[in-house]
Amino acid sequence: SGDLSFYKDSLVQETLNDLYDEVMSALFGGRKKSDMELMVDTLNAMEHIGDEDLKHEFHRFFFMQHQRSPVIHETQVNNFENLKSQYSVIKDINSNFYANSLMLFFVEIMSVNVSNKMHTWIERYDNKTNVPFVTTDTPVVNLTGMEFLEKNEFYYPISPKIAIKLCVTSKRSKYSKAKNICLDVTDENEVKKLNLTTAKNCYNEVFSNDEEILKSIRSELQS
Repeated sequence: SGDLSFYKDSLVQETLNDLYDEVMSALFGGRKKSDMELMVDTLNAMEHIGDEDLKHEFHRFFFMQHQRSPVIHETQVNNFENLKSQYSVIKDINSNFYANSLMLFFVEIMSVNVSNKMHTWIERYDNKTNVPFVTTDTPVVNLTGMEFLEKNEFYYPISPKIAIKLCVTSKRSKYSKAKNICLDVTDENEVKKLNLTTAKNCYNEVFSNDEEILKSIRSELQS
């Protein structure tokens, strides 16, 4: 619906961020808060340590969509099969069981690290063009690759008209003050570029509510 207010740091995380800032400030001879203020904030945060953290729960859901894709699952299975051929001690372990277990582990690690150690925000895109967003059997696409950049983008088309990007940066980058934002997309070429990137990252299936768009994408992939 465009309401991104749920996506924000919990009170506990805000307090941890403040404590980190105070440590960094103290290293350079400055302080923003007194010890008493920090103690009061910390005690208050501890009273809310059991509160539901919607931002973290969203990250768990989001990275599950990323890790559950057939592309990643098959890669993990193939890698483990190669290891089994080299080390007899693991030859009896089921490769699919290994890949599924690793998926759950990676989801938790990614969601915790992104929630606690990174600055993140959501960019929500409202497609105002006549070209719909498409999706695939790999619904979340890493647009910026394996190298950690100043702004890292994970793209997730939700419907033909709505898509989001989860943007990730360090807490000390030039994007560290970026906030959730809703944006209109009016350039058909931008939508087509996102669609083609999404299709190239799929395993086997591309989905759309427009048959002609699927034919166009197939033509581009085959050219």
